[in-house]
Amino acid sequence: MYTTGLEKIAFLPFGLIMDLYRYDIFDGKIQPANYNAEWWKYALDYQGICSPVTRSENDFDPGAKYHIPADVPYMRYFVSFIIQFQFHKAMCIAANHTGPLHQCDIDGSKAAGALLAETLKLGSSEPWQIAMEKLTGTKKIDAGALLEFFKPVQDWLKAENAKNNVTAGWEGSAVCEQQDVVPTVAAGSSAAPGSSAAPGSSAAPGSSAAPGSSAAPGSSAAPGSSAGPGSSGVPVPATTTTSNSASGVWASSVLLILTVALGGLNA
Repeated sequence: MYTTGLEKIAFLPFGLIMDLYRYDIFDGKIQPANYNAEWWKYALDYQGICSPVTRSENDFDPGAKYHIPADVPYMRYFVSFIIQFQFHKAMCIAANHTGPLHQCDIDGSKAAGALLAETLKLGSSEPWQIAMEKLTGTKKIDAGALLEFFKPVQDWLKAENAKNNVTAGWEGSAVCEQQDVVPTVAAGSSAAPGSSAAPGSSAAPGSSAAPGSSAAPGSSAAPGSSAGPGSSGVPVPATTTTSNSASGVWASSVLLILTVALGGLNA
């Protein structure tokens, strides 16, 4: 489950900022003079990641992700990582599963298979909300199943953080200032890193994963889920860890990412 969390939860903030960044360019909040600096502000605010080296506006790091220069919407991937758990829970209910959601295995369940088949056979004949309602009983996207699936990990992370005196989160630019890699933003920038998006505004249910896998739902990552600018930079926690070794810092950083991501969805 911890490994699945590294794949599913750690992707969410990256998947979100891809389109938040694009949206703010479209509405003029991010100006060409600050394209690169504002990208790294998003990476810091949402992922706790600093550029591994000093960057400037002579660079265009977001362009390393195909979807940015090709103008391909990314919200579908973000949404798919949430609703795949919603689909999984619905089929677990159909399969009469009892017990924790993360222990559900629908393999061999004819009832779960029939529910999925009834949904898929609609094809494009109905809006995605209708297909989603047929499968889950609701037209609304809900992160509750994802939170339920990872609750044992979340509880463990809280206990580990408390034991190691680690505070989840990071303190804005202070993190990058410790590395002397804070990007410079031109005067007059009006970017709003905290602008909100409506998950699912253009996504079709299950657009990148076929629900119903017997392991963690959606075990195949959406395109781009492991790449992207900043993905190789190790997030540095703003708090002092119990270990000065590289492995100690990395372990604490992973705890921070998973805890903050889970806590954010629960908010």
